[in-house]
Amino acid sequence: MPVKYQLRNAILSCIQSGVDPLGDIQGRGEAKADLLRALLSGANPFLISREGTGKTRLANSIAKLLPPVPSIKGCPYHDDPFWPKEWLCPRCRGVEDPINEFGVEIIDGMDRFSRIQGNEYTNYAKILGLKDIEAIRDGISPTDPRSFTGTGVFRGNRGIVFVDELPSIPTNVQVLFHPILEEGIVVLDEYNLHHPVDIILIATGNPEGFAHVNRVPRPLLDRLEMIHLGMPDEDVERLIVIRERFEPKEDYFRREETRHNHPDMNITSEFSRNRIAVPWWVLDLIVKTVGYTRTCKNFESGASIRGGIKALDHAISSAEMRGARVVRLADATKGLKLALRGRTTIIPDLIGFEEDEGVIFKRIDRVIEDLVRFALTRIADETLNHLAIDPMTLKEAVINGDPGVRLSKRVKEMGEGVGEVDPGSSEWKYALIEFLANILALKGVLSENEVSKRFFVPQVFVDERRRGLKGYK
Repeated sequence: MPVKYQLRNAILSCIQSGVDPLGDIQGRGEAKADLLRALLSGANPFLISREGTGKTRLANSIAKLLPPVPSIKGCPYHDDPFWPKEWLCPRCRGVEDPINEFGVEIIDGMDRFSRIQGNEYTNYAKILGLKDIEAIRDGISPTDPRSFTGTGVFRGNRGIVFVDELPSIPTNVQVLFHPILEEGIVVLDEYNLHHPVDIILIATGNPEGFAHVNRVPRPLLDRLEMIHLGMPDEDVERLIVIRERFEPKEDYFRREETRHNHPDMNITSEFSRNRIAVPWWVLDLIVKTVGYTRTCKNFESGASIRGGIKALDHAISSAEMRGARVVRLADATKGLKLALRGRTTIIPDLIGFEEDEGVIFKRIDRVIEDLVRFALTRIADETLNHLAIDPMTLKEAVINGDPGVRLSKRVKEMGEGVGEVDPGSSEWKYALIEFLANILALKGVLSENEVSKRFFVPQVFVDERRRGLKGYK
């Protein structure tokens, strides 16, 4: 059965069972619906989205839907045992009975998933294949199909070929996909060979890329269905950041049966990152700050979802380095600086030109910290509105250094954090008092100078080169 029909059956079976076929991808309902329409129609999707939006995960999810199929054992092209001989690869075609010679194996969808990374160096060899020097050395003619080793498309035969950043591939190379999508064949003129392939092509492109890199030829674009995969909303992004955070698994490096032989390699609960509690306000601060990099006028380009994932990882690591069990605002700020330096581009006017790199890095960090402060201001507004408590009551709790059971419970119930949360611990109380003190400082109820003597307070960015330039939202 052709791979497009296999995928149709798998998708429809999920729908009839009430299961989301693309459950690994959270949010983006409209884009997922368009993608399913395209796949059910036997079309090839072209996903337009920014980096870090889950394109690769989405392609993997589609590959996982494919059912296991029989294949001639060891065949690099995943030849079907029931195919006619002229459809087989040179290796399988070169013997009288390939089933008897090599045997049959069952391969799943991920075994038939091939990724081609598009860039200016992507060429014929990466998409189709290259000459096998060993075969030529053994006396096989360079024009004999047996001297050809298939790569990208052939490795995805009977499955998914994922072409990441299609527009980045030179136009004269992109045309190699025309006969594949139109007729289901790979044309190898040098070998006088037209080889059938059975694939679903999933391509991606950056929305900014069409203005800066090679365009996709119209005949090729006419064979693709363009789908916009946007950024998820804040709540969904929060869930993704939590789910994708770094947490070593005990069986990550070895099989279960070998674990007892290497007790020193076991990852004990003592060092599990789940021990570290991340309060909801810290998690919100990370997600909001990363989100604002995409809309703030002082950022030429913002961070992807991956920026939030790594910022959370780094914040937890900062707490571990302090020997602490609760992540604080300072940990989150340090994590955001580390995660966003290379994932964002700040406008040159704020960074400066031809200066010492140390100065530039410090200025980048200060701009990021200012954005953290801006995000914290928004969280402060939401918190005060939700709690509906007189700020003077909060001021008393901060001055006394004790939020009390009732206030602690109300704040904790405002959101879900990460890790082992103990609202009664001294660390948790300190983190909460720090958060409340920042709220009151931002609202002018407490002196920021006084608060900063006891707690971390993110600072406003002031460009010393331009008098009076503060804040930039």
